[in-house]
Amino acid sequence: MTAGLYSASVTKGLLCLSGATTLAAYYHLHGGSAADMGLAFSPAAVAGLQVWRLLTQPVMFSSPSELVVGAAVLYHMRVLERQYGSAKFASLVLVAGALATLLQLSAVVVVQSQAFSAASGLYGIIYALLVQFFFEVPASQPYRFCGVKLSHKSFAYIAAIQLLAVGGSSSVVSAVCGVMAGLLYRSNIASVQSLLLPSAIVRFFSSHVEPWFGSADSRDTVGVRVRRARRPDIQTPFFQPNSEARARAPPAARREPEPPSDEIVEQLTSMGFTREAVLDALRQSNNDVMRATNRLLDA
Repeated sequence: MTAGLYSASVTKGLLCLSGATTLAAYYHLHGGSAADMGLAFSPAAVAGLQVWRLLTQPVMFSSPSELVVGAAVLYHMRVLERQYGSAKFASLVLVAGALATLLQLSAVVVVQSQAFSAASGLYGIIYALLVQFFFEVPASQPYRFCGVKLSHKSFAYIAAIQLLAVGGSSSVVSAVCGVMAGLLYRSNIASVQSLLLPSAIVRFFSSHVEPWFGSADSRDTVGVRVRRARRPDIQTPFFQPNSEARARAPPAARREPEPPSDEIVEQLTSMGFTREAVLDALRQSNNDVMRATNRLLDA
């Protein structure tokens, strides 16, 4: 997992922070509940003005099982950090996390039921990020399973559903608040997207913290980085640009691929597709036979 977190120091930092605090609290509890430790939001906590829960609730999960599944979902969100950049992604995490926490606290205050609580953990942040993940990250590697069309993004959604199953009913409250926070951030209400970390803080973390959490990918050598800086049309293989980005790309980035071989065309036409449809699918798939086949089957 560490190798997969290159250029995702904020994501790695969240995983380490949540993991360390959750395990420390779990072993300290010796079988107690999250409410005993002062992690979750509950009417009793609000009535007692236990303000420390504002620090523990957004980060610390109630159990190691929630931590494992939550970490799996957050791991899929690392692509957002690569797309936004660590500074912008950190601002997103802080703003969306604060909105989610405020919504969870408000829900507990309004309902005022002892059976109603908001689960502790990274629920608010994870599900707020999941909203951005849904809208911002294009689906790739499509395939069908039991007649259902899936993509590489499906694993993140399945893990998010599994997290709700592990966390119980209180986790649904936190997840809904996280989704609402993500939608509020995306709608840019009150210009929340313009809220950025001060440059002094960014420089401090870049110099003193990021070296501890940053990961260098062995495939992303200095030479490759220099070529990317000189050639903006060279894209990282971990994030493909969407159609709007491709439309704005320079002509060199949109060169037509080499014509497909006659053998590939005959292979696909033998499956019953017309030659025109096969050539169009291969052109849109950059001569990738598997992707072209999926396009033809989905047409």
